[in-house]
Amino acid sequence: MAGSVSGSYLALQALWTKSARNYLYRRANLAHAARILDVGCSSADLSSEIASRTRGEVLAVDCDEESIARARDRFPAIRFCVADARRLPFVNDAFDIALCHFLLMWVNEPVLAVREMSRVVRGGGFVIACAEPDYGGLVEEPADCALKEFLIESLRFEGADPAIGGSIAEIFREAGLTAQTGGLSKKLDSRELARSFDLRWELFGRVSSGREEYAQMLKSREWRALQAGVRTFMLPVFWAFARKE
Repeated sequence: MAGSVSGSYLALQALWTKSARNYLYRRANLAHAARILDVGCSSADLSSEIASRTRGEVLAVDCDEESIARARDRFPAIRFCVADARRLPFVNDAFDIALCHFLLMWVNEPVLAVREMSRVVRGGGFVIACAEPDYGGLVEEPADCALKEFLIESLRFEGADPAIGGSIAEIFREAGLTAQTGGLSKKLDSRELARSFDLRWELFGRVSSGREEYAQMLKSREWRALQAGVRTFMLPVFWAFARKE
């Protein structure tokens, strides 16, 4: 599923989490890293961002072959590989940094994915989950827009863990890493939500789980709230940062 998410929507997600990434990049000394691995790269917009901020080599992997083919065409300077995050095709200690962004929620064994990221990072290197959401903490107004429960149920149906952000420290601990964790929760107002309306509903429609009519009703409700200027949406997103011993 992660590989099928619109590249435009992923770019929007990346914009929302930019401040956290900037902080994490500085902590990991990204600019001077020799080799960086982007796991679950999808559209590779973040892979390109990483490449623009480092002198080192960037490798990017995703399990979706079509996403990798499109990414190769868009970013020929980056090395790409089709791979499962739970079974990375790299030797131990191959990278200075391994990171992911909105990936672990789609992996049915997230501890194994983080353990693999740790395995391919050298001692003293960094393993980073830049952003993982917790839809259980979503706060929205007006309440009758009712996107929270719809998204939680739909994402679960698609095989995702919509509340994984709240478990990120435990996941890293089970993978053998002691992580510093933090979060951000940007409140989006009607103006911002109206700008992203089509992109958001492109994704929401894909995870409607056979409830297209209900999704259309919620979409109409939100549009009316946006037109009235009373719509707000706040989703907590969490990050984890670990230095491998």
